[in-house]
Amino acid sequence: MVDVVSESGLTLLSYHCHSLKPMGVSCVGVLLESHISFHTWPEEGVITLDVYTCGAKPLVPAMPLIKDKFAVPMEPITHDEIVEEPIVL
Repeated sequence: MVDVVSESGLTLLSYHCHSLKPMGVSCVGVLLESHISFHTWPEEGVITLDVYTCGAKPLVPAMPLIKDKFAVPMEPITHDEIVEEPIVL
C-alpha cells in the first residue's frame, strides 16, 4: 500500500494494518487527498482495493502499478495450462 501511494504521487498521512486469522490482512491509509484501503482473503484468492482521491490528479496512471502490486495469478478451470498474466477482477 505504501508503495502504491508514494509511486502514485499521493501523500500518505497515516496507515494501519491488521492481520486476520487464520490468514489475510486489512489495511487502511489516510491520504492528504482522501483514503486507500484493502482487504485480503488469501484462501479465496480475493483482494478488495479502494482508492479515492478528491484532488485533481487522475488515478488512471496508477492502475498498472496497482495491478503489479495486487493482482492475483490464477490457474484456468481446466488446469491444463497456466495463465501467464495475472487476472484482475
